Amino acid sequence: LEMNSILKVWGDAAVQVFFSMSVGAGGLTTLSSYNELDNNIFRDTFVITLGNIFTSLLSGFVVFSILGFMAGEFRQSVESIATAGPGLLFVTYPYALTHLPLSPVWSALFFFTVILMGIDSQIVLVEVVITAFKDQYPKLREPKIRVCAVACTCAISYLIGLLMCTGNKNRNQNNKLSINGWCVYFELARHVCRRLAAPSAVSFGSHNCGLEKYANLYRYMLGEPTRKFWKFLGFPINKFYTLCWAYLTPLCLVVVLVFNFSEYTITSYGNYIYPLWAEVIGWLIAFGSCLPAVIVALYKVIVIVTTGSKETIKLRLRNQLTSTERWDQNRKILETSNAEELQTVDTKMKF
Repeated sequence: LEMNSILKVWGDAAVQVFFSMSVGAGGLTTLSSYNELDNNIFRDTFVITLGNIFTSLLSGFVVFSILGFMAGEFRQSVESIATAGPGLLFVTYPYALTHLPLSPVWSALFFFTVILMGIDSQIVLVEVVITAFKDQYPKLREPKIRVCAVACTCAISYLIGLLMCTGNKNRNQNNKLSINGWCVYFELARHVCRRLAAPSAVSFGSHNCGLEKYANLYRYMLGEPTRKFWKFLGFPINKFYTLCWAYLTPLCLVVVLVFNFSEYTITSYGNYIYPLWAEVIGWLIAFGSCLPAVIVALYKVIVIVTTGSKETIKLRLRNQLTSTERWDQNRKILETSNAEELQTVDTKMKF
């Protein structure tokens, strides 16, 4: 029983790493698309990862000290105090802050931090949607059209968010518990999707284009290091990183995936346990992000099989998997326009 508890803690910690880094949510990929070609992503990776570690440790000290104080104050166990949801943020923490010196100041700083966290998260999430449409439809890059697109995205998200705040309410017999129906729906989606979102971030990019090509791409962008510290770390690439991309990272993610499914339980919200049909809806939501790729792939296969061409099915399938003429042209333009600039990268960049 003790070993199962330890494994559960480590499994939840592994999933939390993906959530805190927003891996698989598109935020890091979207923001990094605005980097310069010779941007030192090696350095950025270290800064972001170490910053996330120290922030998590600091937050852990704050959270557990408050929960321990609350458990002693009410003579209850920490498990009964540490209930997930808005109550922990808007009830437990504010109550603990009232016992600190200058409690109004600490309360104001706390809620100001919560507001900043919400705004920062919304900026990144909206940018993910806008960038996806902007890459597909270049006209959205015009300043006026972009402002309208951002406004429409925020308005639609706001209207959808209202559904999470209002609507039907189910009360228990004692009339003490009020559960919003849409919050229950959101909890269902979160509970099911979190088991697929984190482990699904396998290094598809490195395996898709090839490990050697992927490593050469790093060298092409970053050049050679000029400082001993980066040489010591194997900048820009060494065998350890390719080993992680090829074997260690996918293996760790598979372990996390298997552990999540082995610990799977029926979704619940408070004392409410979801019926089977609700679980099915949750899994459909989880796989919804993968459906477009599957549908397009099936459509392409059907077109290849049914097309009355003289080419064999194998040759037609190979043509569908090769890069398009537009991609080849863009790649040649990129290499030509940056050839002279990249020749001077080694002397200009300071790593």
